[in-house]
Amino acid sequence: MLFLYKTNDLNIVVNTICIHIKENPLDNPLTQEIILVHSEEIKQWLNHSLSVKLGITANIKILHIRSYIKKLYKYIIPKKKMVNRNKKRYYFMVFITIF
Repeated sequence: MLFLYKTNDLNIVVNTICIHIKENPLDNPLTQEIILVHSEEIKQWLNHSLSVKLGITANIKILHIRSYIKKLYKYIIPKKKMVNRNKKRYYFMVFITIF
């Protein structure tokens, strides 16, 4: 399931994520929570803030949007179709389909 939180105050985002994780635990404890962020600095800060609030962030994966799109790209489009094609065009197409 996809949840989208957007605010200028990062503390609100951290508190909202913590509440969501505590109130709605995943069915399978081996499944990872995936959080997408737009910069490496926010990724590191969010990881630290979540570990302070939750105590541990062992099964929470925080990814940069670019790396998530790359993984999605590799999963959706096999290597055989990538030959002689512009990768940027595919990234753009995958990004539009997601959002």
